[in-house]
Amino acid sequence: MVEAKDQLSLTHFRKGAWLSIVSSLIAIALLIGYIYWQQSIYVLASAQEHGDHTYFLSDLFDVERGGLKRQLPFPLYVGQELYYTHNCEYPEQPAMIKFSTGRIQYPRKVYLLLNLQEGFATRRGQSVNGRRIGAIAFEFDVVTGDRFRYYDLIAGVDVREWLIGVTTEEHITTTLSPMTEEIYRSNVPSKENLTAVLDLVTLDIPLDAPNAPLVGVWIIDDTLNALNDCAPGLQIADVVIEAPRGTTITENDFIKMNNRVFRPPE
Repeated sequence: MVEAKDQLSLTHFRKGAWLSIVSSLIAIALLIGYIYWQQSIYVLASAQEHGDHTYFLSDLFDVERGGLKRQLPFPLYVGQELYYTHNCEYPEQPAMIKFSTGRIQYPRKVYLLLNLQEGFATRRGQSVNGRRIGAIAFEFDVVTGDRFRYYDLIAGVDVREWLIGVTTEEHITTTLSPMTEEIYRSNVPSKENLTAVLDLVTLDIPLDAPNAPLVGVWIIDDTLNALNDCAPGLQIADVVIEAPRGTTITENDFIKMNNRVFRPPE
């Protein structure tokens, strides 16, 4: 009788041990999956209806001798285009440019390589520095309610002139926002006395954003309304969205994005 009870206790012990091992393995698998899902991918958005006036990065920056101030988590292509909103020289350019993102679930941050085209501190007797000259709009795929969330762009706070080798008194060459940092600097090709910069503007997804996929990022130039002027205008090199590695991006979205989805190395 004692031996039978001992055998029964041993059987229960073995079952309990196996259950504990299986539970531990499941917990480890869930943890690995969670860590994997939390890692980031970077979706490089695609500009839509951006007008005919564009430059390439290599047109305005000495890409052979210039360089990044720090390493970016996503690639900066030497041959990538620079996009422009309307300005005095090209008034036919659009006042708004949409960057299509596909349908990104759970976006975390939006990165913009963004500067002013003509960052005059004063235009036609009015101060530009400190004035709202546009906005960034996040568009979400919602059925009802407001599709957009906005960030204002303030000259001299969020954005500045891309050409630094001009007199400080005449142009806006600094920013105050902690969300804006200089990320690239070089001489302008064939103009050694002029320095060109790219600034990185990093925006969090607003806390009140709808629980819906992000489908677009709009660059809005409000210069005409705010200043009744054609300057300063906005210059955009790229728009990049950070999202969890496990986010939902469909095959059609990859095609729409020209496969410009960057996954950092393991």
